[in-house]
Amino acid sequence: MKDVDLEANAILALQQERGYHWRGPTSAICPPVKAPKDPSTGTGAISNAAHVVASMRPGFRACFQDFLGRLPAAPPGKVRLSMHVDCAGKVSEVHARVSGIDEQAVACMFRTAVERTFDAPEGGASIVNVPVTFVRTK
Repeated sequence: MKDVDLEANAILALQQERGYHWRGPTSAICPPVKAPKDPSTGTGAISNAAHVVASMRPGFRACFQDFLGRLPAAPPGKVRLSMHVDCAGKVSEVHARVSGIDEQAVACMFRTAVERTFDAPEGGASIVNVPVTFVRTK
């Protein structure tokens, strides 16, 4: 397993099948939350989730452009981010399934994700899933 420093007290770990994981310092003391039956849906709605995710797109695009600068002949890439949002609206954990981009680009995407703040989720915490497809434009 290879560790990459994302920020103090945070780890981006290369896992099996190009899976990545980042867990940051705890930003809020949240009450215990019962796990959802379907972990892909989280436990509560986030009123501004669509707006916050949209605000990540320029940062993700910059990450891919930097990647293309390192590997100009790179094929299209795909990333599926699962962001755990704590009771204060902070991204406390990120998981990613990746194909076609490198670790440096994933670390850039993680930095973009953890810099954002969501509204507090209903019910105390939630998971926001974001599929990202990178395609070279001419």
